[in-house]
Amino acid sequence: MEIELEIDEENSSILYNILKPDNDQNIDMTVNKKKLNIKIKNLELKSIYSLPDDFLRNYEVFYKIYYNLKI
Repeated sequence: MEIELEIDEENSSILYNILKPDNDQNIDMTVNKKKLNIKIKNLELKSIYSLPDDFLRNYEVFYKIYYNLKI
């Protein structure tokens, strides 16, 4: 199974560096202008909710910190 997430974010390159997994062949991330595309390959059924949810939760934390501190 494969799933794709697209996050429309003005600071997508910063978000990419925060979310980029270490040594995971099954997660492909690219930045295209103001969009971060995340493709999760070989997703197991048991992880279909938890893995995308982790990415979205991390994005929420990034958003709150980045925009509240106005870095």
